[in-house]
Amino acid sequence: MSPRSTRNLAIAAVLLVGPAFALAGCSQKYSAERDGKALGEAICDLSEASTAEEVSDATDDIDAEIENIASEYASATGEDRSDVDENLSDLVQHVEDGDTTLIQQDLAAIDQNAEAVASDAADVGQAAWDGLRQGLSNCIG
Repeated sequence: MSPRSTRNLAIAAVLLVGPAFALAGCSQKYSAERDGKALGEAICDLSEASTAEEVSDATDDIDAEIENIASEYASATGEDRSDVDENLSDLVQHVEDGDTTLIQQDLAAIDQNAEAVASDAADVGQAAWDGLRQGLSNCIG
């Protein structure tokens, strides 16, 4: 993965995690959940990538999804940002190494972090994290 992609992934992760600052509403919560699910699915695509090009494409999709969620629903927090950034970096490395056991552990860790953050988030932010967990459920062991 290129330094640009790693940097963009880290920046995007910073923006993703944290409390929502958008107004709560049913349609906004639905949109946040849908966008979170798209992020979870993009993470699953990364976990299933078998070539460098697929890793790069999946990473670009993750960057785009995180950027969208961050701009629409969330702001940054320090510790949670660090956890998610570390999990995503580990996932990229383990996909590149082809280590399926560690890939599943990384996905489970991302799921656990999303659950923890969702429990502290406001309604719309929580919906985005719940959606991420739904998207991840398709690829967690």
